[in-house]
This record gives sequence, C-alpha cells and structure tokens, in this order.
Amino acid sequence: MTHMTHSAERNLPPLLISSLCWLFAVLFGVWMLPNTIFIRSTCLVIGGLLGLYVIAWQFKRGMSVFQVAATPILLIVLLYVWVTAHLLWFGAEPALQLQEFSRSWKKIIFCFPFALGLGLALRNAIQKPSTNKSIDAYSNRYWRIIYLGLMLPTFIFFIKYALNIWATTQHIELSPFLTLSEDYLYNRFGMSKAWYVFFCLPGFAVALGILTQAILSNHFSLKSHWVYLLSIIAVLLTFYLQAVRNGMIYAGVLIVIAMVMAGGSVLRSGSRKQVTALIAISWILAAMVAASVHKHPQWKMMFADAKVAVQLDQFDHWKYQNHLGKGYPVNEYGQTVNLSNYERVAWGLVGTQLLIENPQGYGLMSLSFDRLTKAKWPDSFLSMTHSGWLDFALGYGMPGLGLLVGALLLAWHNSKKIIAPWSYLGRWGLGSIGLLMITTELSSEIFINAIVFMVLLVAGLSLKADPLPTN
Repeated sequence: MTHMTHSAERNLPPLLISSLCWLFAVLFGVWMLPNTIFIRSTCLVIGGLLGLYVIAWQFKRGMSVFQVAATPILLIVLLYVWVTAHLLWFGAEPALQLQEFSRSWKKIIFCFPFALGLGLALRNAIQKPSTNKSIDAYSNRYWRIIYLGLMLPTFIFFIKYALNIWATTQHIELSPFLTLSEDYLYNRFGMSKAWYVFFCLPGFAVALGILTQAILSNHFSLKSHWVYLLSIIAVLLTFYLQAVRNGMIYAGVLIVIAMVMAGGSVLRSGSRKQVTALIAISWILAAMVAASVHKHPQWKMMFADAKVAVQLDQFDHWKYQNHLGKGYPVNEYGQTVNLSNYERVAWGLVGTQLLIENPQGYGLMSLSFDRLTKAKWPDSFLSMTHSGWLDFALGYGMPGLGLLVGALLLAWHNSKKIIAPWSYLGRWGLGSIGLLMITTELSSEIFINAIVFMVLLVAGLSLKADPLPTN
C-alpha cells in the first residue's frame, strides 16, 4: 500500500498528460491556419490551466529551479522582462508597441504555463526507463500524439490540395477555409509558403533524426520505421508542390547533416542493410537537388545576382521593390536579377548595418526594418529582411536576440540528455527551427510564439528528475 501511494504521488494522472499532448497536437496543427484564433486560444487557455497545475505539483514535490537545465526557462522569463522594459523606456513608437504587446506578446507570455507544464508532465512520465509495461505503453502513446501534432500541418496541406484538385475537376467552389492561396496580404485565407516550412520542417527533422540513429545502431527496419519514412516523403512532396525553395534548402541541409553523422561509421563497419539505407538517403538527396533546380532555375544565377546585391550604393533598387517603377538591375550575364536572390542578400546586408546602428532595437516584432529604413531613406518601400533572427533583433535589439537565441541553443544542447525518442524534439525539431529562422522572414506572433513554446517544452523535458520518496 505504501509503495502504491508513493507511485501515485510520483506520477501524474495519464489522462492529464494525454490531454496536454492532444491540446499541443491540435494547437500545432492549426497554428498557421488563418481564422483559427478561437481554436488556438482555447488550446492555450485549457493547456495553460492544466500546465499551471503540473507546475504547482512539481514545486510541491520540491522541484529545484537551481540547475543548469533550467537556464533556458530563465532566459525566456528575462526576454519577457526585456520586451516589457523596451515598451516602457526604449521604444520609438510606444502607441504601436503597446498595441503589438497587447495583441501578440500577451499570447506569447500566456503560452508559458502550457509549454512548461507539458514538458514537465512528459518528463515525469519518461524520466526513467521502466520495467512496467503499462507505463511504457503510456509513454509510447504520448509520443505518438506529439508526433502526430508535428505532422498535422503536412496532413492538412494534402487534404486541402486534394480537395482543390477535386473541386477544379468537378467545377465546384470550395469554402475559403479549404482553398490554397499564397496571397496572405489581401486574402484573409491566404498563407505564405514560408509558413509551411516552419510548421512542416520539425516533423521532417525529427523523423530524419530517428532514422539516422536507427541506421547507426543497425536497428533500421521498414516494419518499425515506415511512419517516419512516409513523413519524410510527405514533407518533401509538400515543399515541392508548394515550390518552397527554403524548404528544399533546409531539408537538404538536414539530410547532409544526417549523412555526415552516419556516413563515416556505416562505410567503415556498417552492415549491408546500413550501407543500403545510406545509399537510399543519398539518392533522395540527389533527387531533391535535381527537382529543386528544375523547379527553381534561379539557383543557376544565385552568385551572379549576389554580386549585384552587395553593391548597395551603386544599385539601390533594393529600396523600392519596383514600387516607384525603378525596376531591377541586370547581372553579369545581362539578365535581370532574380528578385529573391537579389533582395535576400541586399536586405540582409542593410538590416545588419541598421542593427549595428541601432543595437537596442526599434521595438516592433515585424515592422522594425520598415520603420528604420524609412527613417534613413524616406522614399523606401520595405517591410522585412528575409531573416527571422535579423528582424527580431531589429525589433528588440541585441539583448532580445541574445535571450531568445541563447534559450534556444541551451535547450537544444541540454536535450541530448533526454531519453529517445523525446531527445529528437530538441536535437532535430528545435534545431531545425533555429536554422530556418536564419534566412526566412518569420518574425511575427505565431512563429515567435511557437519558438518560445518549443524552447519551454524541451527545457521542461530536460530538467533533472526529482529524487524518489524514501519512506
């Protein structure tokens, strides 16, 4: 009886943990979908209340916050403090900052108990390998729910894609909720391609990490890993059908990382099955490169366009986006530069210069680049820099960037101590988001909110286990 009492005290109710997992799955699945604010808010509110219970339960058991693994959590708290201080004392447009704070940052702050509570609840369930099959079964169930959530954005895309093809052949007009539109500026149901990359890449990265480890340990089998193989193919197909160049780039980078990790060991002493799996991954990478070059001919002109883009004073077309009919320059081959190639390089250089000049930040999550360039060049017509990290830094300065990136990197580093497969959420899932933010314009509420959520979730999983009761 005493042992059962201690066991009950040591473990949270499985229904509570499952509820938190399902709330995460639904939230992550619809996070990027327009006009889902009610669903998202409901998940955050219920998840936050349940998370508060978990946090209080952990503190009641004497959970220590004075441990290295808790540092990412502290940095996120300090980020909240810095953003609030920026609003009160450093911002250039207090009224607009207050509006953004009340609409965006309150949601990002509100996700704290949900994300941390989910991480702590999962940590409590998986902190020690168990000989109890029912406990292991629950842990596997939690993992399946969490991974389903990571893949839901991809599944939803294919459902919408299939419905759009069917509606076209049947000459039926779909509900705006089901249409696929990239015009997110003027269509309230539109979605940028970059949004798919942010929410589909983590599922791809986690699957790739699991397969890489399976190959390294010689435990790979189609029967055990078909779900992850299918996930990788589904995400790559999503990027191809959406013609998302960034998605193919980062998927390729992750595959190269996986091959470097596994290649040397497999080629030296791998079995025939391991070598075959490595060759298959190599073919996938080659097919990705060929398909991307075929679909995006601008790859061939990248370096030529970059040579023009770095000449900021000689060619100032980057300021206007053809808004005043100024057009675009030509590269050394006599061809008009590709807009994406040219503007990414030019805006990155200009944004970096503005950050050096304004290290404290302007104070807006998404529009600081626009405001700072207009202050310097009044006739310019710009918005964001094509780099999520740079845009965030222009908004909240080097302190804000340091706190968020520092929290992400520390959570990523600490996640290597989590048991598999949960460690892949940090090492591959969170790591892929950090990479993606380098060259993708994602400094807005839902993406920063999702980053903070993932950092806190992984940090909660990384905290050291509490000692077991002794009496």
